[in-house]
Amino acid sequence: MPSCSETTLADQVAACALHHYHHVLPNHNGGKPQAGKEWTVYAAVIACQGRRSTDVGDGAHHVNSVDDNDDLWVVSCATGSKCTSVNSVVSSLPTPVSTTDISVDTTPSSKGTFKRNVSREEEAKICQLYNGMILKDSHAEVLARRGLMAALWKEIEHTLTQSIKEQSKNNGAPSPTSKHLLEVATPLSTPQFRLKSGITLHMYISDSPCGDASIYEIKTMKMQESNQSEGSTKYSGNNITTDGFEPGLNFTGAKIIMSANTSTKSISSVLTFTPATSQSSAIQLGREDIQQLGALRLKSSRSNIPPNQRSSSMCCSDKLVRWGVLGLQGRLLSTFIRDPICLSSICVSRDPRSLGEGQLVALERALPTRVENTLKSSLEASLSVGPPTVAVIDQTFDNSKSASEHRYMISQVVNRIPYGGIVKVCTHQLGSNKRRKMNHDTEKTDCSCNVRKESACGMSLNWHQSQTSTKANMPEITIGASGLKRGKKPKKPRDALNCASRLCRLSFFQCWMKCVKMSSNCSVPNGDSKGDRSYKQCKDSVDDNAAVCVDSILGGGVREEYNTGPLRGWVRSGIDGDFAISLD
Repeated sequence: MPSCSETTLADQVAACALHHYHHVLPNHNGGKPQAGKEWTVYAAVIACQGRRSTDVGDGAHHVNSVDDNDDLWVVSCATGSKCTSVNSVVSSLPTPVSTTDISVDTTPSSKGTFKRNVSREEEAKICQLYNGMILKDSHAEVLARRGLMAALWKEIEHTLTQSIKEQSKNNGAPSPTSKHLLEVATPLSTPQFRLKSGITLHMYISDSPCGDASIYEIKTMKMQESNQSEGSTKYSGNNITTDGFEPGLNFTGAKIIMSANTSTKSISSVLTFTPATSQSSAIQLGREDIQQLGALRLKSSRSNIPPNQRSSSMCCSDKLVRWGVLGLQGRLLSTFIRDPICLSSICVSRDPRSLGEGQLVALERALPTRVENTLKSSLEASLSVGPPTVAVIDQTFDNSKSASEHRYMISQVVNRIPYGGIVKVCTHQLGSNKRRKMNHDTEKTDCSCNVRKESACGMSLNWHQSQTSTKANMPEITIGASGLKRGKKPKKPRDALNCASRLCRLSFFQCWMKCVKMSSNCSVPNGDSKGDRSYKQCKDSVDDNAAVCVDSILGGGVREEYNTGPLRGWVRSGIDGDFAISLD
């Protein structure tokens, strides 16, 4: 990795993230995209110990330099570019197999242990957890943030567990290790945590986040005329003159949400659907002739997808704005971490197709500017956070979407170049018979460009640091289209439990329950007649002020009429996506 003294903070963050991907994440167990066939998005959350500020100098895209004494390490990282609909996945999972309770099977297994069949009632309880087991959004930025949340939960749980042990020995509170992110801010009887002094968090992303941040000017292939004159396009090494390209806007693919903030002038058609897991009665998505800037969007999907299979996940640009205002920790972690934990900076690898500073301008417009505007429009004066700085860095991720599309575009331009009256042909595009029959009028050429259009990798990797578990330090592989771990398709409800990712809502809910039982921070709400507590019920019980704050910023609450900020019209989860677990 480059020396701290010779690079900016953004360069060092990117180098740390890329080094982790190439040298820490294994290559042998799958999960990474196949070279030349697939692309993916890679994101990582980096902790920096010792840095006090991340100012941007002179309005440029370089974050100020890193001090030699700074310590950077990867807290969490992930790959992925897929999302899914909870309803469509839940409907494909197994249901209880019988109408009556199954008797206990006392036949010893081959290992000498006894097997116990699960009753229909128990299987029905497992089925109620399905909503919480599925990762709705498997984009890299989202999984990297959830990996950070998992690391924070592990720290809190470990500290509370050790505190109970230490108190029994009258040794006082445990001391955190060097790589811990949190420190105890209050007595452990009612523990509150905060980010350790001197630690800042930064995010590296291999491509501009989907949505508003990905709308910028790029080089596109110029349409070739049938009677193109010889030599109108020139090729020299890996450089193609501008005659082969023309400027155009990068298309985000994310679907614009029709709201009070949306202009209808550039909308050619409107799709209306009602997602089962949303609070909204109906959502209108627009098809844009000209892409609007600063608008809220859902993640991209085909227009002909049935409503029950359509994802209602907001695009990554919008989620980064939300995290920049409300923090990365989420509602349940706010039980123990009251102050928002926000990113100090976000750096993105340069798109090789980008023109000028368009990519940086888009990042600044979509992220820090909208964070600042959201904070200004919020009625909650208690929000003491600032927008993250952004940077575009020259270090690239070879398996990124932009790098893949650039390779394909170059190969297409090269393959149609007239060259002194002799057409240059990339021989690996031809069949074996044609390669053997090539005559003297065709000149063979070696082309390192990948002419096959690569597809998005269907699998996602996630990794996060853990001071207490070796298993947590191993990467987990999930399937983006299902939001479940890679493996055999479950045949019974109890099999489905093993498919849940460690980053799913169910896993975090169980962490919350465990930590609440070890502290007196929050009273667990009363359960139903069976003693079960719902996820949404427990989230709403954490802090009434937090709920008011979210309503003020995102809309959908009692104070929605006062919300005029950039995040107004946010598609929020409804009770149909809820699930319940037993505290016992």
